[in-house]
Amino acid sequence: MNRIEERLAALKEEGKKAFITYTTAGLPDYDTTKKLMFAQEKAGIDIMEIGVPFSDPIADGPVIQDASYKAIQNGASLEGTFTMMGEVRKAGLNSPVVFMLYYNTVYHYGVENFVNKCIENGVDGLIIPDLPFEEQGQIKDVLAKNENSPILIQLVSPVSKAHVTQNKISVNNNDTKFSLDVDRPYIVSFVANKHTNEIQSIDVLYAVNAKKEVAALDEPEFRPVNGTALTTSTISISNLLDYVNNYFPDILPESVLKHYGYNSRP
Repeated sequence: MNRIEERLAALKEEGKKAFITYTTAGLPDYDTTKKLMFAQEKAGIDIMEIGVPFSDPIADGPVIQDASYKAIQNGASLEGTFTMMGEVRKAGLNSPVVFMLYYNTVYHYGVENFVNKCIENGVDGLIIPDLPFEEQGQIKDVLAKNENSPILIQLVSPVSKAHVTQNKISVNNNDTKFSLDVDRPYIVSFVANKHTNEIQSIDVLYAVNAKKEVAALDEPEFRPVNGTALTTSTISISNLLDYVNNYFPDILPESVLKHYGYNSRP
């Protein structure tokens, strides 16, 4: 069993959630990154995401863009990150580690070479945000060749060309098992006016009925935000509570509402 699977299974048994951290590899240098990884393990984190610096991280925000730029300026690379991973594993790091990176990096390195290096150096999982669900065939074929391959953590959004049912995603008639425990509304994206930053709609992939049973939507539900002063610059916990509580009455636990000082339902 993969380290990620082991950790998540243990957490589920204990009724706990995972504490997952993110660290950019090589910032300010690899020696510091290694110290940070061991410090996080000692502190009790569950899973580490290690960001592999890339020259054009256009899908990331300014903080990670800046971190990637500075790490590369200081000599960080995919090869260097693999070397660092091998060193921390040899030094006794046991925590699950997920590489988060762009597919350009994987493709340029060579998909098979990349996967073999991950296995060799103890990488447990991969998050590749710019690799569409429908185009994962090449790397999935390579990962399937070795049972010690890292887990590909797949990302699916409302614009993915996928037919979604309760426990399965069907793409191009090839069914992929999809397990997701959902006991709250699952808001997956929003659309904002680029000039005013006002949020105009929110796509909901899963809803929950009065019996707390998951009602999966074959087509993502489009919910306009009518007259709601919710913007990307002013978004806050209270804004989201207002929105969710308005569209999904009786779903949010009273304990959550009271914790944030929200004491009314529509």
